[in-house]
Amino acid sequence: GRCKLAILSSTSTTNLTNGQTVTDRSPNNLHLTVNGSINKSVVATGAELVAYSGWSSSNYLQRAYDTNFNFGSGTFSVTGWFKTTGSGTIICRGTSDADETFRIYVDNNVYGLYFDYGGGAGYSKLTNGFVRNSLFNNQWNHFVCHATASGSVKMYVNGVSEGVTVVGTPPSSFSSTNTNILRVGCSYGGSSPFPGYLAL
Repeated sequence: GRCKLAILSSTSTTNLTNGQTVTDRSPNNLHLTVNGSINKSVVATGAELVAYSGWSSSNYLQRAYDTNFNFGSGTFSVTGWFKTTGSGTIICRGTSDADETFRIYVDNNVYGLYFDYGGGAGYSKLTNGFVRNSLFNNQWNHFVCHATASGSVKMYVNGVSEGVTVVGTPPSSFSSTNTNILRVGCSYGGSSPFPGYLAL
């Protein structure tokens, strides 16, 4: 009952266009709005579950400022599935690196899975080089990023709790600025769009 948002679980392969909403399956019944257009395709041959793609600086999902995502000094987790061969932002909430609740970025250079949180310099990345490199296989990968304002961070990849390198000092409270917009498929201002598929 504490789930804030459960998205990207449609079974229709009809592409989405500007202004449409994506149904939320959580008890809060929140929705995301399409900016531009988003492609939908089945996750595998014969499947009913669909994946979302076609992300760009003008094609993404968003939700306006919502107090449901003001985690304050509490605990939160973000989870989902992705398939890619390159780097890009899966999801973020904020206006810039200096004012964000969180940002999850897949990076095929240094970080693997990059989990940024708060308005300070603190962030986390995967430590294991093999795991970092294995994420870019154009296969479905599952992730969980979990953080507390006290500094405890965990990252799971395909069901395994992976080694995490914490850089900087985690915030004592996660940003809740009333301009913080939640975006899926790109970062602030449409930067670093995700070059692949997202689901659930």
